[in-house]
Amino acid sequence: MSLFTAPATPAGPDELPAHVQLAMSRDDTPSEGLPRDDARDRRVAAEGSVVERWYLAGAEGLADDVLALLEADPDGRVCAAACSERLMRERFRLD
Repeated sequence: MSLFTAPATPAGPDELPAHVQLAMSRDDTPSEGLPRDDARDRRVAAEGSVVERWYLAGAEGLADDVLALLEADPDGRVCAAACSERLMRERFRLD
């Protein structure tokens, strides 16, 4: 189980609201039944519904270009989710 919280954060001319993300998974089962499919992710980011794009923004292992598409999404909820994912990547980078 992991919990991520973020305070309100400036994001360009706007501000991302404070938010909480909770993820629960089991070690003996994959959280997603299928391996990452970058081509599918690109299609969803470009053509999917707001809900599909929002869920995609929180997926682990997204290609950088897919995450960039979601960060530039016209829907603020998708953009906020993608910006949060980017923040998590930067904060928990294992370099």
